[in-house]
Amino acid sequence: MKEKEEPEMKKKIWLVIAVVLLVLLLLFLHIVPMQPFGEKDVIEIDKVEQNVWLDTLGNAIEDVDITEEIDVDMLVFYLQIMQTDRLRSHMGSYWMGDVTYEIHGTWNGKPLHINIGTEAESYVYESGDKGGYRIKNPEVWLQLIELLRQ
Repeated sequence: MKEKEEPEMKKKIWLVIAVVLLVLLLLFLHIVPMQPFGEKDVIEIDKVEQNVWLDTLGNAIEDVDITEEIDVDMLVFYLQIMQTDRLRSHMGSYWMGDVTYEIHGTWNGKPLHINIGTEAESYVYESGDKGGYRIKNPEVWLQLIELLRQ
């Protein structure tokens, strides 16, 4: 009887080890941020827009091109330290009032879009239908863009 119990016990131990490893992997993917941009990446910024309220009631928003006011070279430099989630998130429609800045350009020849605003709506993405990587500490990026304005 002991001979039959040993293989079953080994299977249970391996199952527990596999489940623990899977949980640890998921925790790692969720908790540890990544830096999507590296030193060797080619990032070109075409446009930086600020979403500005047109009235005090919050009924309308306008995209104002502030590219000429931003030190774009420094922005590209700082993008190399940006941290995002490791897992791509679904991006549904969002209210433009939740996004303060939109950055558009290319990243290694592919489209690049960065929304910076509330934590829920701050993403790095290529295309909305592919989802995006949620930006960590978007409030820091809001302050940094203000500092980079000339």
